[in-house]
Amino acid sequence: AVAKITSDATAIGGYISDSSYTAGEDSSSATVTVRIPPEKLKSFSDGLSDLGTIQSSNMYSQDVTANYVDLTSRLTNAEAQEKQLLAIMAQAVKIEDILAVRQELDSVQQDIETIKGQLRLMDNQVGYSTVTIQITEPTPPPAEVKPDPNSGLLSSWTMSYIGTSMQKAFTNSIAVT
Repeated sequence: AVAKITSDATAIGGYISDSSYTAGEDSSSATVTVRIPPEKLKSFSDGLSDLGTIQSSNMYSQDVTANYVDLTSRLTNAEAQEKQLLAIMAQAVKIEDILAVRQELDSVQQDIETIKGQLRLMDNQVGYSTVTIQITEPTPPPAEVKPDPNSGLLSSWTMSYIGTSMQKAFTNSIAVT
């Protein structure tokens, strides 16, 4: 099932972002997280029913528009601040002024890289749908327990048991006298 999920995902331009497999005594299970292009989500999801019985299915979406707009605005402001600091640095003459501007410029440039990284992450989240599939092998039914005719209280009271017991008791009584 994991191999089929992997091949189906890659065939439609998706990829496996996480997977785990556990083999137990009675059954095995796996969890696979797949990233799928959004326009292929329905066809991929429909194909999962070929793997077995779907026990449950949940689907949700998350609107990141407000966060994206906020990050874009922060990036624009940080880049404007970077330009101003570069202009100030170009005019600075004293070493301590240059060092102070350089320290502030380093901080702004670090913020810019952080914001760009967050935007790239959001672009990736928007570019792919995340599907997490949990696969569990059906638990085999318990083996039918058949009573053992040679066990239990009544099984010990067979004719051969009674005969053997009487023979031992007779032998023991003769040996004692």
